[in-house]
Amino acid sequence: MKAHNLRTVDRKYWIHMAAYQNFRATGMKPAGKKKQVPIYKTFKSFFDYESELKSVSRKKKKSIFDGISKVIKHE
Repeated sequence: MKAHNLRTVDRKYWIHMAAYQNFRATGMKPAGKKKQVPIYKTFKSFFDYESELKSVSRKKKKSIFDGISKVIKHE
């Protein structure tokens, strides 16, 4: 399951990278009278890959076997 989640993060990364590259060419915001600057200065401000990886690592799904040891010890 963790491998699937990590693969999903990688897919999100590449999708966001493509969107960022597309946005970089067009996405600007006004900064003064006649000056414009990009809304996202870096790709990391657009998509934080490390944060996504950490969120996958923190998610722990409960196994169907987690409670079995308690049941066996209880008998």
